[in-house]
Amino acid sequence: AFTFIVAQVLYTLATDKSDGQSGPGSSSGSVPLGASLRPCAEAELKAEVQDLKQQLAANSNKVHSDAATQKNSEGDSTKLAEVSQQLADSKSQVDSLKAKLTEKKEATNAAEEKIAKLTSEVAEERERASQANKAIEDLKAASTEALTKALERQSSAVAAPEGAAKDRLLYMAILSGPRNKDRRQQCRRSYVDSIRKGIWKGVTAEFIIGHLPYEGSGQGTLPTGQMMKLEKEILEERKEHGDIARIVLPERYENLPDKTYYILRCRSGSCRRAVQQGWQWVLKIDDDQMPVMRGVLSFCKCSNWRLNIYAGS
Repeated sequence: AFTFIVAQVLYTLATDKSDGQSGPGSSSGSVPLGASLRPCAEAELKAEVQDLKQQLAANSNKVHSDAATQKNSEGDSTKLAEVSQQLADSKSQVDSLKAKLTEKKEATNAAEEKIAKLTSEVAEERERASQANKAIEDLKAASTEALTKALERQSSAVAAPEGAAKDRLLYMAILSGPRNKDRRQQCRRSYVDSIRKGIWKGVTAEFIIGHLPYEGSGQGTLPTGQMMKLEKEILEERKEHGDIARIVLPERYENLPDKTYYILRCRSGSCRRAVQQGWQWVLKIDDDQMPVMRGVLSFCKCSNWRLNIYAGS
């Protein structure tokens, strides 16, 4: 359309020029075609030019918009590439973590299998130990029975000591000093009170106490006030508990054999002890020792007292 209009305008201009050069014979009353078409052509031309400007501006805006869009698209592509790379890195990390988790699971399974195996082995060892302990107990029982029978056979011809009583199994002589009241109290709490209450049948216990050594060795030496006070305290303790036996010996280390002889063979009136009272067994113990009563009584009951067994630590 633009080319047609330009061609028409050129044609009109050429026609106007030829009309102006015509001779006098031409008709004076006729209107040139160019003169009639010029205003219309110019208006149309201006309109077309304006339209072309608008189209050019629109095309320019579109070009700029396309360029901006392309630039944004490139930016988006760059960001998309970065995000894709990040996703790839994350996936790689996830795969690495999965591999480590798999390794740990395998290690855990191996450890559980090892623990189960060890548990089974421990159970088997316990079972073997239980069987061994049972066999040992059976062997002990058989040995004890055989030993008891052998002792009975050996002692069948041995006469019983004079005055032995079946209900007097064990006499416990506890060696104590005059100043050892705290030790005696501890012994009472531990086992002596239980014996005196009859918890252990056929057993009795007494504290064997001498007296403090006199100061000086001359004839007519008298006890000091401190010695008299201590003797009075021991007398009150004896009345309260009834488990003290006194001997007329000073408390010295060299007198221990005489103290032991007193426990076994004292014959003077009310101080008859041990053999004279008909006890099957005699246990001499210090006031700083604590006997295991079950073990002592088990030994006394399972052993033959007629064989005159002498034992100790």
